[in-house]
Amino acid sequence: MKKIHTTVALIFSSICFTTTANASGWATDDYSITGLGRAYSDGGLVGDDYSALAYNPAAMTLGKSGMQVGASYVHEHANVKGELVGKGHIDSTMEAQVAIPNFFAQYKLNDTFTLGAGMYIPFGLASKYRPNWGATDHGIDAEVKIADYSAGFGVKITDKLSLGYAAIARHEKTEITSTSANIYLNRMKAEDWAFGQHFGLMYQLTEATRFGIAYRTRTQHQGKDKSSIDAYCKNGLSSFCNFETKLTMDTPEHVLINAYHQLNDQLALSFEAKWTRWNRFDALTFTGNQIIPGTNKSFKTETAQNWKNTWKFAVGADYKYDENWTFRAGLGFDKSPVPNSYERIASLPDADRYNTAIGLTYKTGKWSYDLGYMFMYFKKYHIRNDRHDKNGVPANVYPLDAKYDMNVHVLGAQVKYEF
Repeated sequence: MKKIHTTVALIFSSICFTTTANASGWATDDYSITGLGRAYSDGGLVGDDYSALAYNPAAMTLGKSGMQVGASYVHEHANVKGELVGKGHIDSTMEAQVAIPNFFAQYKLNDTFTLGAGMYIPFGLASKYRPNWGATDHGIDAEVKIADYSAGFGVKITDKLSLGYAAIARHEKTEITSTSANIYLNRMKAEDWAFGQHFGLMYQLTEATRFGIAYRTRTQHQGKDKSSIDAYCKNGLSSFCNFETKLTMDTPEHVLINAYHQLNDQLALSFEAKWTRWNRFDALTFTGNQIIPGTNKSFKTETAQNWKNTWKFAVGADYKYDENWTFRAGLGFDKSPVPNSYERIASLPDADRYNTAIGLTYKTGKWSYDLGYMFMYFKKYHIRNDRHDKNGVPANVYPLDAKYDMNVHVLGAQVKYEF
């Protein structure tokens, strides 16, 4: 039993870390299919859909009353080649396919005040390896689902200045599967609600040019659910078969800066710079009340994360062909918060990404239909996962040394209706 405990303790610091991931870190801007087509460069400042609540609540004053519903299909694929040091060669794939929905509605009370409500996905992770990929101690499946349910308002202070505010109820659900000693399954779960706020400002410099800045607060999560550790459960410790665990983590705040300029009746440009405070992830912790065998300490795993704050940049263009058709395109660069290959882990093989997007809108009467596509390109990168906790204890019995070749496709559709 002592040997089993040692193996579990060494591996679990890696398991704990796998709950954070995806789309520069694990953030997503997939709130609008209209915005998808311009690489999310507008931050709601174009005013051609009802998603401003999620980007900059002040920009709700641009739109009329209406509603929209849409979804993105995200397909992530990576070829993985390398070795589990001390065990042998690895040649596998990582795959993930997820749908990201959005829904927004807003009502313009008058020329000054606009109300809005919506649901969108601000953070998320999905990674799935083959069950026999050889490095299952580093992770098999990891899924984090976070949804924001938000309501707020935009108010025109003057002809040039608008302010906005939104309250956020954030739901988090985490499920992670990995192994201990490549044999025993570990299933960790957590679920909870947290609350945040969103502030926005928009300034109309000229009739053709406007700027916006928005700040969304961090949320602090203390999710609970039933987990199981087979290394203990199948060796006589039934209390670890279905015991309550608590996951402690933060979702970071961000600052969003946008600009929009109408060049002429047909062509417009948009720009975004987004700062995210990823160093909130100094550690990620699972705890439980069960006593660890051979000790008088209750169950706890903690992993140092060492992520860095990042900037994301995007530019986009819209071309209004006629009263019915609008075409758009965009480019973006999203910096990864993972500082080097030694801090990168298998359930989040994150790296810098380059985004290319196209999209279109067809409008007829009060109805509009949007399509968008984005390709995320990652240069080939390395994982040298020989992690340790804050006390210097190695995170894995067998470190992972592998190269990843990954790309992501995002395809979205949306329908809007103007009241």
